[in-house]
Amino acid sequence: MLAEPPAPERERRSGDSPPRRLRGARGGRMPSSFEKFSLLHGIVIAASALAIALLVIAGRAARSRSERAELAVRRSWVLAVILLQGFTQLWTNLSGRFDLTRTLPLHICDLVPWIGVAALLSGRAWTFALAYYWGIGLSGWAFIVPVLTHGPAHLDFWLFWGGHLQIIGTAAYLVAVLGHRPTARGLATTALATVIYSALVLPADIAWGADYGYLGRSSAAEPFGPWPARVAVLVAVEILLCSLLLLPWRWIPLRRPDRSRANPALLSSDSAGARDG
Repeated sequence: MLAEPPAPERERRSGDSPPRRLRGARGGRMPSSFEKFSLLHGIVIAASALAIALLVIAGRAARSRSERAELAVRRSWVLAVILLQGFTQLWTNLSGRFDLTRTLPLHICDLVPWIGVAALLSGRAWTFALAYYWGIGLSGWAFIVPVLTHGPAHLDFWLFWGGHLQIIGTAAYLVAVLGHRPTARGLATTALATVIYSALVLPADIAWGADYGYLGRSSAAEPFGPWPARVAVLVAVEILLCSLLLLPWRWIPLRRPDRSRANPALLSSDSAGARDG
């Protein structure tokens, strides 16, 4: 559940089928492998940070002009998320790769992009809470300890980093452009959602011999202890990681949104956030 790879990468690790190389990669121009803490890893982090910064700058610049301009930027980002996430799932499950134990979109990193889309379109407080806490606190670990072996020569590389960039980019947009702020109530909602998610996914892992959410018997989360006791430990660690994301905001004054420009759909959640903080 911490830094989970997208469905295509999980399948590649299973060894059931060879990874798909991109055209033009056979000539050796693009690396075919990826290693943590390598130069390529650093380049990916820097490029992702730059892309997220540009998204935020574009959104803030548009909002300074008009609500309509900001809404156009937001909708463009939403469309990009839908297209990439939709392609990832279709390519994984409808191209002869379907595997009940590996390719269903049941990992946190598979769910958060769609929750982020809901947050961008509806402004509901609970969608923002999950997009922020799950997105940065859990899926964000993919940038630090990515579970990835294939390099830019493979489509998996681009789907993995593109998907996680969208998760963090959405959270950044919600905070830096739309003015949402994390609250204690949102953290409580996230903690409850984490417990519910684990309770729903664990039976599937047991029945199918899968490792969705890293809750299975054989799992990358084995350092957290023996199964099934490590399930409780893992859930507790996840909630703790999310809790750490609230602490900085205890020293950051809450800024009420500019009601002359803010989307009416966002005002209720912002106001609720200010009351909860």
